[in-house]
Amino acid sequence: MAENSIPADSDLPVKPLDGQNDIGWAYAGAETDDYITDFVKFAATTSGPVADLGCGPGHNVRLLLNAGTKSVIANDINEDHLKKFYKTLSEEETERAVALRGSALTLNKIIKTGTLGGILAANLLHFLHPSEVRNAFRLFHELLAPGGKLCVIAFSTRCGVAAGSQELIRQRRKDGAEWPGLVTADFQEATKRDEASFEMAYKVLLNPEELRREAEAAGFHVEKAGFIPRPDYPAWFFIDNQPGMSSGLIAVKNPMSEPANSP
Repeated sequence: MAENSIPADSDLPVKPLDGQNDIGWAYAGAETDDYITDFVKFAATTSGPVADLGCGPGHNVRLLLNAGTKSVIANDINEDHLKKFYKTLSEEETERAVALRGSALTLNKIIKTGTLGGILAANLLHFLHPSEVRNAFRLFHELLAPGGKLCVIAFSTRCGVAAGSQELIRQRRKDGAEWPGLVTADFQEATKRDEASFEMAYKVLLNPEELRREAEAAGFHVEKAGFIPRPDYPAWFFIDNQPGMSSGLIAVKNPMSEPANSP
């Protein structure tokens, strides 16, 4: 991953998303879940490039490289993350990895349609507005080659971020809300990180059913979707003294599938 692959004047619009990249704790100190493990195994077998979107400090990029993935795209809006990770790579690894700085939502400006073998979007989508989440799934489908796989990990409503909003979420579900985990002014975050941490602005918490719905609407075949317990995450992520939950999804682009029409 040559440093000159992080252009000073990138063609990718750099749109900070309220600190989404200061989330190293969710990688460096956390155990790898079954969803990422399965995706990494697949990535090692595909001939097309594999993109890690919102890669942060590069923990999952490291897993992909160690597994033997032939070509890895490390994407993040934070140039410092990419440069620091670059310094940890061996000469051989720099031949298999490239950095793309900028918003993951605009990668179609650089990456050709239908060329990626896989996309990993871990701890990214909960920082997007619902309309951006929907567009992201369509973008993922557009960029993947037929047979390419998508892995998504996102915070769910069963975590400490939503500890003070469970009744609100239940009422939203009862009312048929499309996005029960939408973070609004009346959505109380009961737990906070220590003051030294960068406060992050979550936009929507996503449960497996929402991930499945959006993936299928974009034209994906969903292989699995479910909750992922996070006993290894910080105490503020717990809810009711129980480990908080992330949501996970693995989906494949069917060669015959077509994305749903935009509204």
